[in-house]
Amino acid sequence: MRYGRLEFSDIAAVRRVVVALVVFQLAGAAIGVAYGYHHSWFMNFWAGGVLATPIGLIAGTIWHYSGSADRRESRRTIIVLGLLGTVVFLVAVFSAIPQMKSDMRMLATLSQFDREPIDRIEVFDELRKTEILTVTEPAIVAAFTRSISDAVGHSPSHPKYSRSWYAIVSGPKRYEFKLHLDPNYPESVVGYFLTRSEHPASYQVTFRSRALRSWVEEHLLRSNATD
Repeated sequence: MRYGRLEFSDIAAVRRVVVALVVFQLAGAAIGVAYGYHHSWFMNFWAGGVLATPIGLIAGTIWHYSGSADRRESRRTIIVLGLLGTVVFLVAVFSAIPQMKSDMRMLATLSQFDREPIDRIEVFDELRKTEILTVTEPAIVAAFTRSISDAVGHSPSHPKYSRSWYAIVSGPKRYEFKLHLDPNYPESVVGYFLTRSEHPASYQVTFRSRALRSWVEEHLLRSNATD
């Protein structure tokens, strides 16, 4: 290690640690994907691998020092690897994994949205400046809550939306969504379930709903076109 930087020779000197780390991370990633807690397979893969990092580091360090050779010179390299692994582990435990739990709680809320006592839906343009539709008719409100209940987690990659709206759904509780039409998913609506404490709103979880597409077409596309 020179000037505080890891070089290939440093990594080669602790290859047992690296091998053990990679093996445990891959095993943890596989378990994460198999368990499938989050809707995104990548997040399951990443979280599983990160959570297995401390075990891999400990096992690798024990293996590394189990030989008879003098390995004191590699101590600094192991410390650096340990610090890097600890930082990533803490980020996962205190940031990424709580966000994953929040995502799944919000998707669970959507799955039972038809049980929510909703009585009003307000739809605006994407920037929430122009009101497009206000609905209080119980049948139309119920159709919305019933439709959005089929929502599943969605991970958009560089989406280009053709139409977008901002929806406020209220009753005893208030919910806010951004709804989009994505040409890549012509039979669905892509939505962002929002939480708002202060401006601007924060995106919490992205979902995709097939059943909501017909509601959007009837009440936001066709009716708007005839106005």
